[in-house]
Amino acid sequence: MRNKFYAIVPLGYQPAGPFRDQLARLAHRLLLLTSITTERRERGHYIPMYDDTWRSLFGGKSSEVKKAAIASGLIERNGRYSVGNFPQSYRLTRQYRSGRFDAIELTRKPRQKKRLLCDRDRLDEVGRRLTDRFGDFALPSTLTPLNPWDCFALNRLIARDYYSMRCDFGRFHSNYTSIPKQFRKLLSLKTGETLASIDISNVQPLLLGMVTKRHTQTSLGGRIPICHTLNEYLRLCEAGHIYEFCLDCFRNCEVHPYWIPLPSGKKFLCEPAKWDRKKVKQAFVICLFDRVEATKSNPIFRVLSKHFPEVANFVIYAKRDKYQTLARQCQRMESQLMIDGVAASFMARHPDSPILTIHDEIIVPESLVDSSTNIITNRFQLAGVTPSLKIEQAKPDKSGFTNPERIER
Repeated sequence: MRNKFYAIVPLGYQPAGPFRDQLARLAHRLLLLTSITTERRERGHYIPMYDDTWRSLFGGKSSEVKKAAIASGLIERNGRYSVGNFPQSYRLTRQYRSGRFDAIELTRKPRQKKRLLCDRDRLDEVGRRLTDRFGDFALPSTLTPLNPWDCFALNRLIARDYYSMRCDFGRFHSNYTSIPKQFRKLLSLKTGETLASIDISNVQPLLLGMVTKRHTQTSLGGRIPICHTLNEYLRLCEAGHIYEFCLDCFRNCEVHPYWIPLPSGKKFLCEPAKWDRKKVKQAFVICLFDRVEATKSNPIFRVLSKHFPEVANFVIYAKRDKYQTLARQCQRMESQLMIDGVAASFMARHPDSPILTIHDEIIVPESLVDSSTNIITNRFQLAGVTPSLKIEQAKPDKSGFTNPERIER
C-alpha cells in the first residue's frame, strides 16, 4: 500500500486541473506564511516570495502554477511596482484568510517536502539551529483553540509541520510565535523537564530610548549632547516603570480629556485619567508604530513631549519620510539583541539544550534560568542599558496543565 501525502489548504478551496497538486502545496505554504503574523492574518499584508522559492517548489512549471493560482481565486498579486532587489509579493484572497482549513490528499509525493515547510537556505545559522530544536517541545493534547488561526497553528505543531523565517528586519517568526501566549505557557520539554520564560520589562519603550540614544550619539559626528531627560527616560525603562509613570501623569490630570478625529469624520473622547496599565501599554505601541498624525494625537506622546522632549522629537524625526521607519529601527535592534546576541550566546554556551525565541522573550529549561538571565543582561549592557527581566516558571498542576509563577528579577 502506497504512503499517503496531504496538503493543508483553506477550507472551501478545491484545486483542480493539471496543476492540482502544485496548487494544493502552494495553498499549504501560504497558510503557514499567513499564520505567523497578525498583519497577514487580519490585515492581508502581502507576502514576499522569491523566484528561486517558486522554482524550488515547482521547477520549470512555476509560471504556469502562479497563473493557475491567480485564475483559481487562491491568491492575488501585489500590483505595486518596486525598485531594487525586492521579490514580488502575494497573499491569499480574503475568502481564504479565515484560518479554517482542510486536508487534501496529494496524488504524488512532494518533490522537496522540506522546502515546503521551511526555507532553510534563507535562514542564517542561528535560525537553522533554533528551528532544529522545535521538536524538543510539547504541548498538552487537550488545548481548546480560541479561534481558527489558533487551531491551525496548534495543529501544525502537532503534525510537526514546522515553519520559520527571519523577516527583512531580522525578527525570527515561527509556528511558536504565532500561538497565543497562554498556550506557550503550557509548553514542556519531551524529556519532562520544566520550562521557564524570560522576557524584557517595558521592552518597546526601552528599545525606543536605545534607538534615540544611538541616533543622538552618531548624528553630526556625536556632537549632539545627550539631554538629561533621555537618561531619565532610560532609567525608568530599565526599572520597568515607564508605564506607571505615564499612568501617574494621567491620574494627575496632566492630559485633560480631548476629542480625537477619526478618518470617517467622527470623533471619540479620549480620557486618559480612566486608563489602566494595559491601555497605556497598548497606546505606547500605537505611538511608536502609527502615522505621524495619530502619534501626535496620542496622549502618550503628550507625556513624552512634556517630560522627555528629546525622545518625542526623535519619534517625529524618525517618521519624517516613512512612519514605519521607527518601528523597523526598533525591530532591528530587538533582533540584533535577542536573536544574534542572546540566542546565539545561549546556543554557544549550552549546545545540547533547546531554546525558543518569541521576539523579546526566550523559553529555556528551568535549570538554565540563571545562566540565561546573565546572558540577556550582558548583551543589553553591551548596548548601554540594564533591563529588568520577568521570569515565569511553570509548575504542573493536577490536571497536567501548568500554572505560571511570576518572578521579578
